[in-house]
Amino acid sequence: MQTHFSEYIPLAALIVFVGALAILIWRGNYKVGAYVVQVAVALFLSSAFGFALYAMSVVMVTTVIFRGSEEFLMFNAVASQAIGATIGFAIIKRYGTSENQLHLKEVGISLVLGIIGGLIGFNLFKDATFAADFVTNANSVAGAYFGAVLMGNGLLIVGGFINVLQNREP
Repeated sequence: MQTHFSEYIPLAALIVFVGALAILIWRGNYKVGAYVVQVAVALFLSSAFGFALYAMSVVMVTTVIFRGSEEFLMFNAVASQAIGATIGFAIIKRYGTSENQLHLKEVGISLVLGIIGGLIGFNLFKDATFAADFVTNANSVAGAYFGAVLMGNGLLIVGGFINVLQNREP
């Protein structure tokens, strides 16, 4: 079967779009590049800490104490992802922004938003079928991850966006 060159048009358009966006970020006057890097690193750190906490708690606590408990699975997924998102947010807010300070109130808000996002994602993705079908509750854990990471870093995302719009350093 022979492929036609028109099948590659969407890929070429995506490459051109990403290249143009990279040039805009690199040469932009609104410090968008620093904002994008800040948010990307915060999401990476939140993901790393969240999944590390989740893996450690599944191995150490779930298999020993709460074997087969679906309620603990929900609590574990939401809590570990929300705490991981809060840790990622706190590191970037303290060391990655121009403010170089972190208030306890911001940490609390990030944790609460992470828990709310984790609960929403856990319940929203419970019946989804896009994750590994052979792993029990993989969709719910993925939903808890997405919800907690995005809402837990919401203060950083919104605050950085406001700084970019006001032409201040993020």
